[in-house]
Amino acid sequence: MRKSRRTGPGQGRRQGGFSLLEAVIIVVVTLVLVALTGKAMFSARENYKVTGAARQIASLAQLARTRAMAGDTRFRLVIDTTARAYSTERCNKNVSGTGCDSWSVAAGTAPTILPPRVNFSTTDPVSIPAPPSGYGTPPPTQDTEMTFNSRGLLFDSTSGQPANARCFYIQGNNKRPMAVCSAMMGQTSVFQWVGSEWKRQ
Repeated sequence: MRKSRRTGPGQGRRQGGFSLLEAVIIVVVTLVLVALTGKAMFSARENYKVTGAARQIASLAQLARTRAMAGDTRFRLVIDTTARAYSTERCNKNVSGTGCDSWSVAAGTAPTILPPRVNFSTTDPVSIPAPPSGYGTPPPTQDTEMTFNSRGLLFDSTSGQPANARCFYIQGNNKRPMAVCSAMMGQTSVFQWVGSEWKRQ
């Protein structure tokens, strides 16, 4: 005859599941991890939008320079700070004196609008104290065009002479402004404001 086994103190505990306290702790930890991950992903996405826009604008500036030399005329990259847009334009007629008679959107291109929450600005959300080294003196100026002549030089249509530098400043919610700057010889560079200085990208 088999004797029944009695359970002593501590032997009748449940074999699976969670207590209410354990479940609450798991939920809290999960929510914290989700919040941290979501914030990091949002920051990375915002940074990608600003960086991507800056690189695209720099590429278009270089393309405008190439087309100016190939077409023996002037091309320019123009920004509209209010509409948050930029476009490539071509001088319609032969250059006479210090300017073109008219400009039109270059063939094969179309005006482009910046991504949402990205703007052309030197003050919002970060007040930029100075332009990148070699591209002007403080405070920075938001230029509205980069014009290249048939020799590929950055050109000042007002004076009719090569321009020293032109810069577009782009900002988003990530609070890390970007600058797209062209030098007199036509080379275009991208910079990002990190900490308290510009770093070439």
